[in-house]
Amino acid sequence: MAAAGARVVLIAVDDSEPSELAFQFYVDNVCKPDDFVVFIHTPEYHEFSMASQSVLEQVMKEVDSKVKRLSEKYKDKLEKTDLAGKFKTGVGKPGEVIVKAAKEEKAALVITGTRGLGKIKRAFLGSVSDFVVHHSMVPVLVCRFDTKDKDKRN
Repeated sequence: MAAAGARVVLIAVDDSEPSELAFQFYVDNVCKPDDFVVFIHTPEYHEFSMASQSVLEQVMKEVDSKVKRLSEKYKDKLEKTDLAGKFKTGVGKPGEVIVKAAKEEKAALVITGTRGLGKIKRAFLGSVSDFVVHHSMVPVLVCRFDTKDKDKRN
C-alpha cells in the first residue's frame, strides 16, 4: 500500500527489453524518492479449448512460473533502487488491464514501453500503448527505444 501522499506510478511490464528500458528511464528521469511503484503485468493466455486437461495444466504451470520470475525480477529492481512498490497481474486485454489498474491504484502516471511493431502488425494486433494513451484518465509516458541499435542509447 502506498504511503499517504506518495505519488503512485504504474509501470506496465512484460519479459522484454523495452519494459526494462522503460523502468530504467523512469528511474533515471522521472522518479521521485517517495514514489510508490506498481508494476502491472498481463500474462499471455492462449485459447486451448481443444487441449487436454494435462496440456492445460502444463501450460498454466509454465505461465505461473514465468510470472513468478518476472515478479521477483521487478521486486529486486525496486529493492536495488530503494523504492517502495508492488507487482500485480491482471487477466484480459493488456491495454484494458493497464487502464483499469491505473484507476484502481489511483495512479498519477502510467509508464509503458513499446513492442516496436511495424504498421501492419500493429494494425492486426493493436498497440497496447496506443490503447492506454487514448483511454487512460492520467498522463501516460510511452518509452520508445530502438532495441536493435543499443550503441545509440549509450
